[in-house]
Amino acid sequence: INGTLSTSVYHKPAAEPYVVPFISDHPRHVFDNIVQTSLRRAIKYT
Repeated sequence: INGTLSTSVYHKPAAEPYVVPFISDHPRHVFDNIVQTSLRRAIKYT
């Protein structure tokens, strides 16, 4: 309406997207990427 665009990030109420048990069979890079992505999102959206 006034020439600006705003966006937001939707978070599902029941979702915990960054929780992967460390003892799971995921490769090490998966855990590293979760940390990096979490930090990147925190910086970008705050």
